[in-house]
Amino acid sequence: MSFLRDELNSAEKRVYIGCLAYLLDVDKKHSIEKVDYLQNKVREVGLSAEAFKKIKPLAPQDIAKKLKDIKSVIAKRYIIRDMILLATADHELSDKEVDLIYSIGVSSGVTQDKIDDLFMWAAQGVSWEIEGIRLIEEDI
Repeated sequence: MSFLRDELNSAEKRVYIGCLAYLLDVDKKHSIEKVDYLQNKVREVGLSAEAFKKIKPLAPQDIAKKLKDIKSVIAKRYIIRDMILLATADHELSDKEVDLIYSIGVSSGVTQDKIDDLFMWAAQGVSWEIEGIRLIEEDI
């Protein structure tokens, strides 16, 4: 089972999806990967398709405030991590996305060092993905 499915109440799950929905809208580039990722997260946390349709992207100031209200630091880190994963899904990361995630994360109680670590972790994943594609497609 998913940590967030088990640890967040339904209101917090809607906040989580609202955070990701906002990030999906930040650069207005709705890649298939981002939309699929968001839909998978909805299923992972146990929200229905109907509940998902009612969730609107949260404004940045609302995201920070609502995340701050979540008691579990681990849950906040999961949410920030997933925001970073969503932002990097298209292998492009805008300054706006980076600034937004840092601002939200720090103001909700996640340390800047932990956010740095999460960004580095995500960058390694993107690097491995690109290297994997190169290994498969080279010498053809």
